[in-house]
Amino acid sequence: MSYRIAYQGVPHSFSYQAANIFINKELSCFTSSSPELIGTKSFEDIIKLVKTENVALGLLPIENSLAGSIYSNYDLLEQASLSVIGELILQVHHCLIAPAKASLNSITTIYSHPKALEQCLKFLGGSLPDGSKRSPYLQMISASTSHAAAFVAEQDNLNYGAIASEEASKAYNLQVLARNIEDHEQNFTRFLVIANEPLKQDDSRTKCSITFTLNHIPGALSQVLSVLAEHQANLTKIESRPLHGHPFEYRFYVDFISDHDDRREIDTLILNVSTLKVFGWYKPNTFEKSI
Repeated sequence: MSYRIAYQGVPHSFSYQAANIFINKELSCFTSSSPELIGTKSFEDIIKLVKTENVALGLLPIENSLAGSIYSNYDLLEQASLSVIGELILQVHHCLIAPAKASLNSITTIYSHPKALEQCLKFLGGSLPDGSKRSPYLQMISASTSHAAAFVAEQDNLNYGAIASEEASKAYNLQVLARNIEDHEQNFTRFLVIANEPLKQDDSRTKCSITFTLNHIPGALSQVLSVLAEHQANLTKIESRPLHGHPFEYRFYVDFISDHDDRREIDTLILNVSTLKVFGWYKPNTFEKSI
């Protein structure tokens, strides 16, 4: 039986690229067998496959440096009994791709993932290269970046374009009308690698992701942050989300890096919060470039 990894989308999507990078860089420490990538229709499907052990690992995008956090995936992680065992940060370059005879002036409808559209708002709302204004009737329709490319190729309509990777344009025989159309070149998407069981702690796994709720007392959040500071934990992210069933109360998500291997900061945190869930300890990832 091959080692299976689930990602959202189809081949040539950014999630697919991230999964391949993770396989090439990190997977040798998990298995010596040839991995099989399983594309899913939704992020919920990734969770289901990993929970039922049909796949060993899942790759879940969690935030983008331009468009911000993918809140639905934070909620999925909190609800699932799964562990975060790794991360990958992928630099994303978007292209506007279309059928061979299309032009920038002919495009009236653009298909892409909602987050990809968010990352390209300046291009979508700006002027064309000839100085003319882009049509105010430009329609944007949500789909995954790879499904969008496949749909545009299948329709072969000169009015249709997709925002996707250059790799997708080659795979579906589409032309690139514009490259690097993201609002800023420092456009990165962070993926979390999830599994059924946590990894054994070692010196390389210095990053930790947790979620917690607070008691209603003055200074509750500052007490938690003080515990992390006292243990020399470097806070890399803090995010709040509505606490379902409790209007205007919040759940916090925190990432930090710590050299402590005895997790003393976690033990101390328990005394300062109402509920606490540790997603896992993992190795901080370096930045990778998409194709």
